[in-house]
Amino acid sequence: MDEMSMTPSAGTTVAGPNASSEDTRHTEQRRLFQQATEKVMGRPGYYTDVTVLMFKWTKELEQRGGLNEGDYVQKLSEVFADDFRFETKIIQLEESEEWVPTKRVIDAINIIKGDTQNTLIIIYYNGHGKLDLETKQLKWHATNHLDKPGSEHHSSVYWQKIENYLNDNVFVDVLAILDTCYAGNIGHKDIGGSDDRNYQLLTAGAFDKRAESGEQSFTNALVECLQILHRKHKGRPFELVDLQEEITHHEHRKKNPPSLLNRRRKYERPIKLAPLHKPDGNPAKENQVAPPCVAYLHLRLPLTDHELDNHAIEKLGRKLGHAIKETQLPISRVEWEGIKPMVRQRQLQSLKDVVSVAYFMHNRLRRGGAIYTKSHQGVSPVSLVLDESIHGTVNDPAEVEKDGTTMRGDVLGKRCRDEPLEKLNDKVAESTPLKKSRRVLGAGDRVQALNEEGSSLTPPVTDGE
Repeated sequence: MDEMSMTPSAGTTVAGPNASSEDTRHTEQRRLFQQATEKVMGRPGYYTDVTVLMFKWTKELEQRGGLNEGDYVQKLSEVFADDFRFETKIIQLEESEEWVPTKRVIDAINIIKGDTQNTLIIIYYNGHGKLDLETKQLKWHATNHLDKPGSEHHSSVYWQKIENYLNDNVFVDVLAILDTCYAGNIGHKDIGGSDDRNYQLLTAGAFDKRAESGEQSFTNALVECLQILHRKHKGRPFELVDLQEEITHHEHRKKNPPSLLNRRRKYERPIKLAPLHKPDGNPAKENQVAPPCVAYLHLRLPLTDHELDNHAIEKLGRKLGHAIKETQLPISRVEWEGIKPMVRQRQLQSLKDVVSVAYFMHNRLRRGGAIYTKSHQGVSPVSLVLDESIHGTVNDPAEVEKDGTTMRGDVLGKRCRDEPLEKLNDKVAESTPLKKSRRVLGAGDRVQALNEEGSSLTPPVTDGE
């Protein structure tokens, strides 16, 4: 399913190969806390109305594009409809002018959008995908042919337009599932939003990954893993992170695990999936309607330690759940939003990190030869690192003459950090002494006073060292 790549930006990954350790730890903490409170307070009703819109290209276009995924899409539709009793619609996109398929997707969403917090819309896509050459945004497209106006490849859906519509016009929770190439490239910058709506994105692979087809496809694994979790939880709700983990361990997905991302806020209540009704038609106890949320009560608990262990988190959840239940307050659930360090603590840690890096570079450059001391006499290593971290490169016009050519001192300094010391020593032995620096100090000067006041982190350097 297809082409190209782009650089990821800051992320909000919940789980998967792109998740940071901070996101992974937060997910674990939240799950422990939620499970503890729900055991006491009962599981809140999440959704009484779930609609699945499944988008694919017509069979003729799929065959022209080298795909034959219709059977797997049909199986997934049956799992959603039969096992989970979701209203499911398969919508086939046809060859047409470029803007028409995008409008068809938006029209389909507009018809079924709900207006309560007990409604969930699932948007699923199976087909080719690429990143637009100019906008670097994901496009669904009909085939993998060259992008020629008038060709079937010219029938495309711009995913960003769909997301913008979802964010601006759909006031219910949304789950997007994309089985297409490079879907993992789009989800690393959330689209904002301060209200209580949830929007999560499950992608077939991580950043810069293609999507497999056939038996090894993400959709095939999704079908099997939904069935496994349906049996395992016996009708009880499970989180999307449970689904992501199950797919990750699937025999065909270990080399290309999926990613799960929050698209509206970094930390928010998770989307949970469960059958809507029991076979006899009565509402399942786990999915009874919860009273609508009309306000939030915010509390802050100052901690005397940086972390809480798992036992403490579970204990807090149980005790808090019992307290709320005994007081009979109109509280439907308690949400874990994370442990956040104080602003001053974050600033101090950032300064410590910068000083540590400066000291490391200072020692390494000394061992590599006289490059640093000759080029930056009297300049604090801390100033250099801060200046480089703020402006991108050290603002140093000092040059090295070699073989009739010149090399900027900051370029050579970068090579000092990137290359083994043996190679650096050879470079120093072959090069002539550096010219006196004409460096103009930048933002790093603000911490120069730290070193002038006798800081032990930056010992004085002499020409003989």
